[in-house]
Amino acid sequence: ALVGWGIQFLRNSRPAVFERSRVHNLRLALYSLKAMNALRQQTGIEYGRSALGTLRVFRNQAALDRTAMAAGGLGCEGLGFRKLTLPQMVDLEPALAPIAHQLTGAIHYEMDEAGDAHQFCRAFADQARRLGVEFRFHTEVRALQARAGRVQALLADGASFVADRYIVAAGSYRTPLLRRVGVHVPVCPDQGYSVTFEGFQYRQTLSIPVIDDDLHAAVIPLGGAIRVAGT
Repeated sequence: ALVGWGIQFLRNSRPAVFERSRVHNLRLALYSLKAMNALRQQTGIEYGRSALGTLRVFRNQAALDRTAMAAGGLGCEGLGFRKLTLPQMVDLEPALAPIAHQLTGAIHYEMDEAGDAHQFCRAFADQARRLGVEFRFHTEVRALQARAGRVQALLADGASFVADRYIVAAGSYRTPLLRRVGVHVPVCPDQGYSVTFEGFQYRQTLSIPVIDDDLHAAVIPLGGAIRVAGT
């Protein structure tokens, strides 16, 4: 199965396909920002939102130049960014001053937003309950029942659920779940890590999410906490 997935991955890595996918991903991201803005206005939920953008730092000049050139190609699609020198980077995020000598520059994606995903989900669930939504937690979905190409019911922990619409948002678990009803989703799970430091104290507090291109890691300030994630 992994070999088959790998072949598909290589096919989708061809330059023309890759560029088309980049544009589609950007359009999805911009749509998501617009949808989140509408959701905040409708519900007024709070989740520690930050709209300062994202800072992507580089330890290699060639990588910085290459990434900036690629980002420039998406400017016509609505991507907003600035290529920063070291002094500009430190001016935007002073907490990077102690490691500035290790870096060559940064790209500031001005449109990016950040927030606490767990806090958002809890607040959104509270809003949904007020509208009559019922949540079933700790309930394992066993299978989808289909007939004539249409899902008829959902089987979970010995019970059968019938609905007008079924939305599967199960990450990599959706692949085996949907395969039973003839839907092929080429998703393969990957491994990543995250750790959150509560009550984080340092002489200079980070104010903007920072992505380290070389280390494939991100550091995100979340109120009084710092979250570090990577692969």
